[in-house]
Amino acid sequence: MKEPLVSIITVCRNANQALCQTARSVLDQKDCPLEYIIVDGASTDGTMDTLRQLERECAERGIAMRWVSEPDRGIYDAMNKGCRMACGQWLNFMNAGDTFVCPETISQMGLENVGQEIDIAYGNVNKVMAFGTIETRPAPLNLLERKMALCHQAAFVRSALVIDHPYDLRYPVAADYEFFYWAYKTGKRFLWVDKTVANFESEGGFSQQNRLRMNREFARINGRSHTLRWKMSYVLKCIEMGMNRLYRWFMPKSVLNALRQRNYARKAR
Repeated sequence: MKEPLVSIITVCRNANQALCQTARSVLDQKDCPLEYIIVDGASTDGTMDTLRQLERECAERGIAMRWVSEPDRGIYDAMNKGCRMACGQWLNFMNAGDTFVCPETISQMGLENVGQEIDIAYGNVNKVMAFGTIETRPAPLNLLERKMALCHQAAFVRSALVIDHPYDLRYPVAADYEFFYWAYKTGKRFLWVDKTVANFESEGGFSQQNRLRMNREFARINGRSHTLRWKMSYVLKCIEMGMNRLYRWFMPKSVLNALRQRNYARKAR
């Protein structure tokens, strides 16, 4: 087996079917020496059998695989475990249920030719919504002053960077934002590659289910939580989410999906 250029890390718990989908897209990657790391939170749904099967398939394809199944303190604790297990120059987190766009995805990023001065290379993402899929480009990096500007699944990060600054467990929902915010504020070098990297399940994920808490953690991280402007915007966000729940309750799903599709398509331009 070649020394891995990229370590793909998947964290999961009781998501056996979603893990199989993600693992298939990892094993199908071509023309890039990689390793696959799975950190499972002591699942009870048959994941262990899947891990053993994946271990055999990875060996047949010349892909190094490491895995662990044990209790953890949450998704970011599991991600930190995966980082410590990794041997690749670059790390990518592909959560259970998310997939690479095509078998050439990683090779198309051209990571072997990226200069040592680049710390984070990132691309575009397909957001998988209830009404369909929307391809989106990352926002300008200065948006990191307030919130996420890029999708974590579309990012490849130098492994040494994550070892030096692990995901902060004080932020159970937004530790990935804290990491990218830290990297941005300390002058780490970002490189956008105009390639679509991942199909990202954008509605049922961990962050989407905790949006208000995520907003509070964002504000703590970037130092805005004490400001009157943020407090007012947070109240408006709570009202907006309450109204959205009413819309979802009363409005026909076909009409709601059409409106949401139009809105996301506008944002994606």
